[in-house]
Amino acid sequence: MPRSPGVELAPGVVHLTYETTIDGRRARRSSIWRKAADGSGWRMYYHQATPVPGA
Repeated sequence: MPRSPGVELAPGVVHLTYETTIDGRRARRSSIWRKAADGSGWRMYYHQATPVPGA
């Protein structure tokens, strides 16, 4: 079963996890997004990238 990249932490707050490859370097990424109170959309509140060793 495919894993969902997002988890709702609270109404209007989601945690996303994903993996990227940029110039041959892999990283696992995690970010928390909050829905803006003014209705302008989603905004990133926190982000972290962790390199994948040996990749």
